[in-house]
Amino acid sequence: MCLKTSSLKNNSKVFINICQSTAVPAPDREITEELIVNLTGTSSVEVLSQYRLPMSIGEPRSETDHAAAACMVYDVIIHSKLFDKVEKSQIVFNFVVSVILEGIEEKYGEELKKDLKKLKNKKYFGANIQEQHVRKKKLITEMDPVSMLPSKAAPQEDKEEFSAIKPRGDTPRFSIVQEPQDVDYPEFLLMEVQLPKIKFSSTIQLDVGEDRIVLQTRTGIYFLDIDLPFDVVQEDVGAQFNKITRVLSMTLPVQPKQ
Repeated sequence: MCLKTSSLKNNSKVFINICQSTAVPAPDREITEELIVNLTGTSSVEVLSQYRLPMSIGEPRSETDHAAAACMVYDVIIHSKLFDKVEKSQIVFNFVVSVILEGIEEKYGEELKKDLKKLKNKKYFGANIQEQHVRKKKLITEMDPVSMLPSKAAPQEDKEEFSAIKPRGDTPRFSIVQEPQDVDYPEFLLMEVQLPKIKFSSTIQLDVGEDRIVLQTRTGIYFLDIDLPFDVVQEDVGAQFNKITRVLSMTLPVQPKQ
């Protein structure tokens, strides 16, 4: 699927190839027309932040169009099942494309016109399909902590599992407090991570171990890798992203003291 738009910076043409692959994780929650219609009111932007749409956005490359004019091309890969829905439903198409545009703008500092056109007779723009290496990601079930508290090494098996993750992006500002505060062994860790450049939680990726957390953004803006000072109860960890303040807040129950 090929979309055509233009850059607001220099009015040059921009082509977006939407491709499919099962190597990219499927969305955490099923995207249906009914759900999208329900969130198209005044609070739609807020509800959008509840959805995570995994995708792989390739590096921009320069091409020339049929008139030999320079243009920019982006390849974006989504899961095959989501791609089928995008093709069959205009409502799902509009929803997913809006997230793709947001991702390109955040990752590469681009400014794109939203009045794009779907090309009927061209499935892919460019001489050759560009290869992308897609790393499969865990589904989000919990969240992250600290550097202000003493660090604790994660178990060796977790170290091996996370070792393939290469840092990319700036380290975000964060804070953490323990509850209760005046005890040696708390019941909870309360964490806040400031992500001022993130608009949608769909761009946030969290990998959680018992005593280690890695936070990164699909757009490559932020990266945080932290060892936890206490083992947490993974299945009870909760997180919320505030669209207004752009702060990710997490509550991490601490495992009972042995």
